[in-house]
Amino acid sequence: MKKAIRVAVLTVNFNGEDKCNKLIKSLDKSTFKNYTVYIVDNGSNRENYDNLKNMMKGYGNNVKIIRSNKNLGWGLGCNLGLKEILKNNTDYTFVVNNDAELDNDCLFYCIETMEDNKKIGICGIKTLDFKGNVQTVGGKITLFSKLTGILRQNKERIKETKPIILGDNEFVDDCGWMIRTSKASDVIWYPKHLFMYAEELYINKGQREKGRVIAFDPRAIMYHANMGSSGGGGNPFTTFYVTRNRYLFMKDYYPFYFPAFLIIHTLFVFPLLLLKYSFKKRWNLVKSVCLGIWSAFVYLTTKKKLFFLKIDGKWRLKEIK
Repeated sequence: MKKAIRVAVLTVNFNGEDKCNKLIKSLDKSTFKNYTVYIVDNGSNRENYDNLKNMMKGYGNNVKIIRSNKNLGWGLGCNLGLKEILKNNTDYTFVVNNDAELDNDCLFYCIETMEDNKKIGICGIKTLDFKGNVQTVGGKITLFSKLTGILRQNKERIKETKPIILGDNEFVDDCGWMIRTSKASDVIWYPKHLFMYAEELYINKGQREKGRVIAFDPRAIMYHANMGSSGGGGNPFTTFYVTRNRYLFMKDYYPFYFPAFLIIHTLFVFPLLLLKYSFKKRWNLVKSVCLGIWSAFVYLTTKKKLFFLKIDGKWRLKEIK
């Protein structure tokens, strides 16, 4: 491997300075050393932002903080960081959630795989929880997915031991992956209309549309809290965006199947979700599902972006232009 390779590690932070600190501590043990960490602070409150800056002082010039005065969401936060990274002659960027920690050889294996095949646009990794259980190795879009919007774990890849090139209907997750950033044309920008969740589907598709392939390297391992940056799974925030963005992705990339998806989701999936959350008395999740579908239809019919944001201590829909 060339010694001159330069890598950026990009993460987005919102009031999670302790998570960022743990992530960077895990990078201290990395066998690949020529990296710079870019933290996009996504409008954290002043106390949390000041704490983040104080924590990062100990890492010197190896950590750069990019401040946004408002919460841009995961995707636009990444775009802000990528614009800065492109100014600094960086060969590869490892994009990662701040609630993760990297295995010592994670960066090394990703670089090795991408250096071996210049057609690779993304190198996905094996993600474990902090108990060592497999959390994700990516997913697969099947006919069932196109009709229901429900994506499944790509289970046959769990036992892989060597890097592979994925099939056209397979994708890797952006909670941790490596992309090329030596020039602007390498980058597939995160879509502006999602805020968070489902962006990886668009970027996997975008890379393939440019004639690139998607790789999965099971030797590259990361430990992840799973939605820890957004409050964990099963909360109103994540439920809203997962529901909303499922509709938008299906409409954008599978318009032929979209009418069937609308019928099946409306008659079966949506009622089952309402029954599930009602049975558990999770009325806040019932509300999030309904608002997510409403926001999706508003965007599809008017292009107005209604995002679910915490404003003055309360969660509410707000139009973002």
